[in-house]
Amino acid sequence: MNKIIIENDKIVESDIEYKYTKKENIFDISKIEFNIDKDSKILLNINIKEESKLIITFNILDNINTELTIITQGNKSKIQYNYNLSKNASINIEKLNILDSIRELITANLEENSSINYIFKSISYNKENYDYMIYHNGINSNSNIINNSINEQGSIYYQISSFIPKNITGCSTNQYNRIINKIDNICEIKPNLYIDCDDVEANHSALIDTFNKNELFYLESKGINKLDSLKLLEKGFLLSKINDKEIINIINKKYGGE
Repeated sequence: MNKIIIENDKIVESDIEYKYTKKENIFDISKIEFNIDKDSKILLNINIKEESKLIITFNILDNINTELTIITQGNKSKIQYNYNLSKNASINIEKLNILDSIRELITANLEENSSINYIFKSISYNKENYDYMIYHNGINSNSNIINNSINEQGSIYYQISSFIPKNITGCSTNQYNRIINKIDNICEIKPNLYIDCDDVEANHSALIDTFNKNELFYLESKGINKLDSLKLLEKGFLLSKINDKEIINIINKKYGGE
């Protein structure tokens, strides 16, 4: 697996060639760009020790398949991710955020027969804001966006917008969003589908709730106390559809177990 380590807005280690544009003043934003020209598995670790701003771009070239894991931990930050997929390219992303505060803009540009599968998990302790822009620019392109967050003591805002213009046929776009809100703070999900073509598959869901009382009752009936029952449900929620060992290890460390 190729590894990339970023601290604040700088790369400290990378197995992949990149272009780095350093900010010149406090109003600029540092930029990091990767061109992925062969099938790759990539682990991106981002450690935020002080407030920072950063733009990260992945260009996935024709016929290339990429598996990307992103783990972001630390303090307040603003990050923009750009995923540009050429013809017949695909990217599978598993992502975990555990931060004091975060604002993210995620854009995906999909060309003909390309696909993005995006599985995101977060644990919120402050304000989190996520804005997705998914552009289907080529026929038979596919996007699958899954967002799962647990709000411990902050607030979470999601806006997910998928665009399929006229004559871009054979596309599929899916959005599945759920926030487990453990307190009374306001959380919000705005799923948007902007579709001007009939020959597509499009779905979205948005759910803000707590865990089902029947689930808690069942676990407690097996002799598990309420606190441990809740931890089991939270752990299962965060591990759902996650295969990456690094993310699994972090979640297991937080909630216990292997």
